[in-house]
Amino acid sequence: MNEEVEIKVVLKNPEEIESTLQKIAKFIKAKDQKDEYFIPNHKDFFAIDPPLEYLRVRHEEGNDNFEYQFLHFNEDGTLRKTDEYSVDISDPKMMSIILEKLD
Repeated sequence: MNEEVEIKVVLKNPEEIESTLQKIAKFIKAKDQKDEYFIPNHKDFFAIDPPLEYLRVRHEEGNDNFEYQFLHFNEDGTLRKTDEYSVDISDPKMMSIILEKLD
């Protein structure tokens, strides 16, 4: 299991930040990801917003995986961290079909 901590901020001056990053950092690569989310009949993860947990198949060139995510929130409702349970899959389309067949 991995723990992921995301930090989100509102930028008041995005152009200035981008300009500064271009001077002090090097762009490495862009990633294209496609996520498919699955909701079992017995438990609608998205009945609440934000959800506390979810299942997904992530399609990413050369690294497809199946994941269960469990989110932890602070008392004020902000996201603190996410527990990520992930397994690589060689055939994401078949994994999606299996999940659909299971309802």
